[in-house]
Amino acid sequence: MSNSNALINIDLDGVVYDFADEIRWWCEIELDRVPLPAVTDWHFWREWGLSDDEWPELFRTAVIEGEVFAYGRPYPGAIERINQLQEKGWTIRFVTHKNILDPEATRAAQRQTVDWLYEHGIGMHQLAFAADKSRFDADVIIDDKPDLSWVQKGRMNLLFAQPWNERATLFAPPNVRRVRNGWDGIARLLI
Repeated sequence: MSNSNALINIDLDGVVYDFADEIRWWCEIELDRVPLPAVTDWHFWREWGLSDDEWPELFRTAVIEGEVFAYGRPYPGAIERINQLQEKGWTIRFVTHKNILDPEATRAAQRQTVDWLYEHGIGMHQLAFAADKSRFDADVIIDDKPDLSWVQKGRMNLLFAQPWNERATLFAPPNVRRVRNGWDGIARLLI
């Protein structure tokens, strides 16, 4: 694929930023439940014995008081590979869903996200906050969400392999490819 002026949409949580590990760490402390099991399901709070009614308020607290989007670590190779993609002529746009429960939590999550990007040296790219990521056309889309609502027709759609999306490609369109080996796998396809 030619990358001159090509645009890549990249999700952050679960692709660049290890949200699962950060929220698990925060919940272990907040709930005094050590250790919580590793995240293997999209609705991970259920794996921790929390109900769908309990989770929203705990998550709101994690965002506002725990600043969970400010402190997580990047996945191995993510920053280096994103910088390499840019050096090779790709335009990078991060498209992430940070519309959380109420305006205060949404503002906090968005501020933390911007700060995190700059702190890790990847702040000089486009950034969009959107629940419907498919509205942002791109040549390549990289995401980890298992329902594939972000997939774009006629584009290269790369599903960043995570335990919670193991079965997502069973019935996916042919233009969806589950990429194993993290950012090295992405680099083999795009750099």
